[in-house]
Amino acid sequence: MYGNRDIIAPFWTDLDNRGNGNIYYAQYTSGSLLQQVTQDINAYFPALNFNATWIFVATWYEVAYFPMTGTAGYDTVDSSNHFTIPGSFSNNATGPYSVFSLDSNVNVTGRWAFRIDHGSRGCTFNGQPVQRGDTFWSDSTCAQKCTCTRAGLQCSNDPCSFSQICRPTSFQYSCQTVERRTCTISGDPHYYTFDNSVFHFQGTCTYVLSEQCQNELPYYRVEGKNEHRGSTHVSWTRLVKVFVYDETIELVKGHPGEAKVNGSFATAPFSLRSGSIQVYQSGFSVIVSTDFGLTVSYDTYSYVLISVPYTYLNSTCGLCGNFNNHPEDDFRTRQGEVVSSDVVFANSWQASGDDEPGCDAQCGGLACAVCTADQVALYGNSAHCGIIESNSGPFAACHQQIPPGPFVESCVYDLCVGGGYQPILCQALNVYSRQCQQNGIQPQSWRSPGFCEIPCPANSHFEAQGTGCPPTCVNPNSSQSCPLPNQESCVCNQGYLLSGGVCVPHADCGCTFEGHYYHSGETVILDADCGRRCTCSYGSMTCSPHRCGQHESCGLQNGERGCTPNSFATCWIRGPGSYDTFDGQIYQYPGACRLALAKVMGSSNHSYFMITAEKVPKGVQSFSNVLKFEAEGTQVAIELASSSTVRVDGQLIRLPFSSGSNRIRIFQSSTNSIILRTAFGVTVQAVWPHFVGITAPSVYSGLLGGLCGNYNDDGHDDFRTPNGTLVGDSQVFGDSWREELTCPSNSHYELCGSSCPSSCPSLSFPFTCDTRCQDGCQCDDGFVLNGNQCVPPTSCGCYHEGRYRQAGEQFWDGDQCQSFCTCNGVTGVVQCSPNACGPQESCRIVQGEFGCHPNPRGTCSASGDPHYLTFDGKAFDFQGTCRYVLATVCNDTDGLHHFSVKAKNEPWFGLPVSITAEVFVDVLGYEVRMSRDNSGTVEVNGILRNLPVVFNGSLSIFGSGSQTFVNADFGLSVTYDGSSTVSISVPPNYRGRMCGLCGNFNGNQNDDFHTPSGAMVNAADVFGAAWKVPGNYTCSDGCGSSCPQCNDDQSARSQCEVIQAADGPFSFCHEEVDPAPYFSDCVFDVCVSGNRGSDLLCRALETYVSTCQSANVQIYPWRQNTTCRIDCPANSHYELCGTDCGNTCASSIDATCDHVCSEGCFCDDGFSRSGASCVPAESCGCQYDGFYFNAGESFWTGGCSQRSGSQRQAKQDVDPLIRKVAMY
Repeated sequence: MYGNRDIIAPFWTDLDNRGNGNIYYAQYTSGSLLQQVTQDINAYFPALNFNATWIFVATWYEVAYFPMTGTAGYDTVDSSNHFTIPGSFSNNATGPYSVFSLDSNVNVTGRWAFRIDHGSRGCTFNGQPVQRGDTFWSDSTCAQKCTCTRAGLQCSNDPCSFSQICRPTSFQYSCQTVERRTCTISGDPHYYTFDNSVFHFQGTCTYVLSEQCQNELPYYRVEGKNEHRGSTHVSWTRLVKVFVYDETIELVKGHPGEAKVNGSFATAPFSLRSGSIQVYQSGFSVIVSTDFGLTVSYDTYSYVLISVPYTYLNSTCGLCGNFNNHPEDDFRTRQGEVVSSDVVFANSWQASGDDEPGCDAQCGGLACAVCTADQVALYGNSAHCGIIESNSGPFAACHQQIPPGPFVESCVYDLCVGGGYQPILCQALNVYSRQCQQNGIQPQSWRSPGFCEIPCPANSHFEAQGTGCPPTCVNPNSSQSCPLPNQESCVCNQGYLLSGGVCVPHADCGCTFEGHYYHSGETVILDADCGRRCTCSYGSMTCSPHRCGQHESCGLQNGERGCTPNSFATCWIRGPGSYDTFDGQIYQYPGACRLALAKVMGSSNHSYFMITAEKVPKGVQSFSNVLKFEAEGTQVAIELASSSTVRVDGQLIRLPFSSGSNRIRIFQSSTNSIILRTAFGVTVQAVWPHFVGITAPSVYSGLLGGLCGNYNDDGHDDFRTPNGTLVGDSQVFGDSWREELTCPSNSHYELCGSSCPSSCPSLSFPFTCDTRCQDGCQCDDGFVLNGNQCVPPTSCGCYHEGRYRQAGEQFWDGDQCQSFCTCNGVTGVVQCSPNACGPQESCRIVQGEFGCHPNPRGTCSASGDPHYLTFDGKAFDFQGTCRYVLATVCNDTDGLHHFSVKAKNEPWFGLPVSITAEVFVDVLGYEVRMSRDNSGTVEVNGILRNLPVVFNGSLSIFGSGSQTFVNADFGLSVTYDGSSTVSISVPPNYRGRMCGLCGNFNGNQNDDFHTPSGAMVNAADVFGAAWKVPGNYTCSDGCGSSCPQCNDDQSARSQCEVIQAADGPFSFCHEEVDPAPYFSDCVFDVCVSGNRGSDLLCRALETYVSTCQSANVQIYPWRQNTTCRIDCPANSHYELCGTDCGNTCASSIDATCDHVCSEGCFCDDGFSRSGASCVPAESCGCQYDGFYFNAGESFWTGGCSQRSGSQRQAKQDVDPLIRKVAMY
C-alpha cells in the first residue's frame, strides 16, 4: 500500500473474496465498550493514561489469502510503525504460534495489543525502516534472508526452498509457494500434457518436451532423449536436458544423486547462479528447480515430471503442450499448426543436433503395443493394472482428483509390450502413486513381499511416506521445514546422511569445495586445463598441481573432467594365428599354450595391464581357448566358445558385470560378442569364433610389449585380405576376414547393429553407451539379452551389487557368506536373509562358485633335503636324519580315527642334508612301511607284501607309476614316490586336531611349531628334534649352524625357473598349486649339491609335477629338453599321466584302487603289473585272502598251519589260482 496517507490495518495481506468470504466492520463512539477498552488499554500500558473516544472493529470471515498469513499493525510507505504477530509470516509455524488465538502479548489468550503512536522500534535496510521481528529477502535472487532483531538486522544465506519462487513484496522480496501445472512422461513413453491430454509416442530421437515461447517470461527449454529397450516398437526416456539461465543441466539414466552441468557430473544437492537454480534428490528422483517456478524431475530410469507456475499460462510449447487449459489444441507443431497425428506433432518437435540414424517412430499410438483382447482383459484386471481404478483398492482416495482411466490404459499398453513382466507393472503403478503423492494424497500401502517391493541399499530402509527433503551431508537439517510432499523413498538409517546418493555415517561425509560436493575418498581433476588434482578426505579437500601427459588433452569424458587420450589404436587377432599389431604390422604365428598379447613393459604412471591368450585343459583330451585380462588387482578369464564363461578373480559370473569401483565393466554387446571396458581406456572385445580386438589409448605409446607390438607408431600398411590383395582401409581388411555367422534363436544378423543392446533385467543397456555399431546377432523385437541368449523379459533375472543373477538363482553374499540370497525372477528383486556357513564349511570359491563349501582337505608334504610344507602352508627346512612324527592325531576325541605317519630321513650321498628314505603309517591296527629299496612292495606288520593290498575295504595300498598310495576309508591318504617325497592328505574334520611336523591344521601357519608338550617354538631345528621318535638308532637332529649355504644361486635359479615360468609346461598348475615354495626348494637343493645338481633338479621338478597331479591338474610334457630321463625296466614304458589301476595281475583287488594320474613307468600292452615287474598275462601269480603273490612264490596261511604256493597252470583256471602244493 503506497501513498502519503497513514492507515490502520489490523490485518494486512493480499485478499481475494470474490469466491468466498466476507469482511465486516463497526464503529463505536459511546457505550460500555469504550469503557472496557479504556480499562484494558490502561492495564496493558500503565504509563499511557489512555481514554478511548472512538473504536473501530474489523472482522474477516473465511477470507481467502495467498500465499502467506497476514500481519497486524500500522504501516504506510513513509512510516516505520508496524508490528508483526510472531509466526504470522511462517507457513510451517508450530505450537501456539500456529494459531493466533492460542497466544498473546498481553497475557490474555488470543488478544494482541500494539501501541503505534511513537518512535521507531526496528532496523533500517538501504535507508528504509524495518520493524523488529520482520523478515524479508534482500534482493531478486532471494539468496539472503534478513530479520530485524534486538541486536539489529541479521542476514544469512537462506535461499528459497525447493518448491518456492522469489517474488517482490511491498518491502523487498519473499519466498512464496506457487500454484503449478505438471506434465508427465512415463513408461514407454506416455505423455500427459499440462492440459491433461494423453498420447503415446515411440520415437528415439531427442525432442523438445517443454519450452517457454513468450519473450517476457524467463526462458527455459527441456529436452528428452529416448531409447529402445527390447522392442523397436516402443521407447523409454534415457536423458533429460534442462536449458536455463545459460546453463545446461543433464539428468542421465542410471545416475541417481547427480547431474551433469555443462557436460560435467556434479553431486546433488547443489545450486547455480547464486541460488537461482537448485539441483537436489527427492525420493528416487533428481530434481532441477528455478527461482521462477520451473521444476524438472527424473527418476533416472523412465519417469519425468515438468512443472511450471501459472504465470506460464499460454506461454509454453513442445510435447507437453501450450498450457492454455484447452487440451484440444495441444498437438500444435513447431510451425503453429494444430494436427491430429501424434507422430506428426511429436516429430515436429525433434531437437536440433541429434543425428542418430533411424530414430523416427516405427508406429503410432496404442497400435504399437499390439494388444490382443485376451491381454487387455488379463492386464486390466485387479491383479494387474486394474488395481489402479479399483474402488476398494489402495489408490481409491486419489480417483476424484486424478482420474485413473488414462493411467490404466497406459499400464495395459506397457504390459502388452513387456509380456506381463512384473517390474513394468510396478513402474506403471508407481507413476499413479507418485501423481497422488505430488497432489498431497497418500495411497494405501500397495507394495508387499514378492510384489513391487523396493530393495534399499546399505544403511537405508524403505518408507512409503518418506520425507521429500532427505537429510544430506550438505544440509543435514533439510527435512525440517520441507515444502515437498512425502513420497516413497529409501531413507537413510538413524545416524546416516546422503552423500552422493549413498548413506554414510555423519563422520564419513565429504567436502563442499568451490560450490560442489565431493564424497570422502573421491579424487577429481579441476580447471579447464586440468591444472589441479584434488582429493576429498573426511571433509578436507587437498589439491596439488596437475597436468596432462604427452599424448593427452584436457577434456570431459562421460561427465568427468580429466586427461583424455589423443588417439586410440587396436590390435586384431583373427582366426588361427593371424595378428595385426597396434602399428598395423600383419604376420602369422602358429601359437603356443600361453601367449602374451599385450602388457605394460617396465614402470609407467598409467595403470598396468596384461592380456594373454591361453589353451587351458578341458577334460582329458581337449583344450579351451581362454582370454585372460589382469589389471588393478583384478583377474578376468573369458572362455572363447559358443557358450562363453567368464570368471572374475576365479569366480564364475554372469553378465553384465561391473567391479565394485566401476573401473572394469564386462557385458555382452551381441549374442557372440563380449566387451571388457576399463576406466583407463583399454577395451577388449572377444567375438567368437572370429576375432579378438584390443584397443589401447595413446598414453601407452611405446610402453607395451607382446604379440600386439610396442605401439610406437612405426608400422607398415600391410593390410592383406585372405586372397592376398593389398588394401588401404582397415575396415575393408577386417571385413575380408569375416566368416558366415549363424544366429541363435530369437535373434537375427545385422551388419551395423547396436553394441549396447537391451539386456536383462532392466531391459536397457546397463552402462554408458559409447561404442560404435558392429556386425553380429541382435535380439528380435520383444527379446533382450540374458547372457548370450535372447529371451522375453519375463525370463529375466536380477541385477545385484554389480552382478547379474539368473531367475531362481540362489547364492551366498558378503565377504564371509553372511547372507543367503535368491533372485526372484518375477519381481526382478534379490531377497537375502542372514545366514552362515556350517561348522564343517568355509566361505570360499570352489570351481568358480563363491559360497559355503565343505572345508578343504589338508595336505602336507616333505620332499628334497627335506623341505616341509605344513597343512597350513608353512614352509621350512629340517635336515635331521632320525625318525620323526610327520602327522598324528593329538587326542582321541570326537570319534576320529587315530593314525600316525612317521618318516625316517637319511643323509644324501655324503651331503650335509637329508632326504626321506622310509615312511611308516600306523592306521586301523596296521603298520605299513614304505622304503626306497622296495619298489612295488610294502611291509605290513613286518611282512613284505606285493601291491596291491586290501584289508576288508577299510585300508587299501596300491601303486601307480613310481608312487605308492596308502588310503584309509575315513579319508586319510599317504603317498610316497619311492625316493624322497611323501605327501599326507587328511579330511577336513581333522582340522585343528593334528600334531607333528605337519602342524596343527587350524588355518593359521603362524602357530604350526608346537612341540609334543604344547610349547610354541620358533626354530625349525628345535621343532623338528622335538618330534623325534625314540629308539636305539644312530642319527642326528639336523645340521644346525653347519647347514650348507648358497652364495651364488643364479645358475640354480635359471635351472629351476621352469617351475614358475608363466609360459612353461607347469603354468596351468600355478592357479591350483603355488609354485613359489617349490621353486625356492629347488634353488636351494640344486645350489648346495654342486656337481650333483642335475639329479636334485629332476627330483624337485618331479615333486611339483606329483603335487599338481594330486590336485587333478593336467601336466604337459616337460622332460624332453632336460637331463631328467627315466629308464623303464623290461616290458614297460614311460607315461607322463598314467595309472596301474586295472592293469595289474590282481584284478579283483585292483577294483578298489583310485584311478589317479601319476608319472612313471607303466606296463606295455599285453603285460600286467606283478609286484615290481611287468609280466605277460599268462605269467601272473595268485590272489589269496586280499593279497597278491608272484608266480612261484610260497607263503604260509593263517596260523602257519599250511604253506601254499602260487603257480600258473597250463590250462586257464578261474581266479583265484591257488593250489596247495605241500604240507609241512
